[in-house]
Amino acid sequence: MSDSRLQEAVLRRIEENSIEEARFDAESALTLERRLAREPEWVWRMLTTAAGTAQWSPCVPTRDMAGTGQYELQEDPSSDPVDGSVTAFEPPSRLEHHWGAETLDWELSPADGYTDLRLTQTCSTDDMVLACAAGWHICLATLETLADGDDASPVLGMESMPYGWERLRDAYAEKFGLTPSWTPGEEPAPQ
Repeated sequence: MSDSRLQEAVLRRIEENSIEEARFDAESALTLERRLAREPEWVWRMLTTAAGTAQWSPCVPTRDMAGTGQYELQEDPSSDPVDGSVTAFEPPSRLEHHWGAETLDWELSPADGYTDLRLTQTCSTDDMVLACAAGWHICLATLETLADGDDASPVLGMESMPYGWERLRDAYAEKFGLTPSWTPGEEPAPQ
């Protein structure tokens, strides 16, 4: 499939997913949910194996996650690894891990031939909440594309701009009542 067709498939899913279902609470926890057209075991492999996560996620372990403990994670093979740890490993229903200062809790539930996925990420700053909401919105659209059997490739960092990252960030900011204080391509401002 050509790059433009790959982009079209992911863009279609980005638009299909409403930001209205996202939640943000006082503990800086962001929650996103999706229904994927695959069984939980397939989704579990996409969350816990280096080969699976490399197809759609910015959070790729340098080795497969096979239980609790320390792991290194990175966005691409040229980036420096970030320390991480898995604190809950319950195949194929729950994975909780740390990615630097962030905590990600993935919950999978079977649903009539589908999998309901819930991601709750505890973020360190309001800017991180907005960046992650927009970023995960795009990454989960990529995962959905793969679950539907279509080709897709990960959309990371500044590659997310043509996919509407800035528009999504601003929409999440309005929904959550937050104000972004940094510009894409710069390090997030301290809060």
